[in-house]
Amino acid sequence: MELYNSWAKCPKCGCETIIDVFRHKGELFYDTSRDHHYNHFAEQDLIQRTCRNCSFSWHELPLDTRIRVVAPEQGEVNRSETD
Repeated sequence: MELYNSWAKCPKCGCETIIDVFRHKGELFYDTSRDHHYNHFAEQDLIQRTCRNCSFSWHELPLDTRIRVVAPEQGEVNRSETD
């Protein structure tokens, strides 16, 4: 899953008009992303993005998400994308 990018266009139709909804970890929401159409618990904080033109939906990670980076010599390291 990609980090949130406010300038991103819809990957399906290229439209720039996107609706963003923040979903908290554990929140129950109706998921329409990537051909899923069911109630779903968010496994982590995420931003649900929906195109206003074609209704395509996808998820992106909030900017403060901790991500794992693997350095070849040092092994796994946790860091924030904003570090």
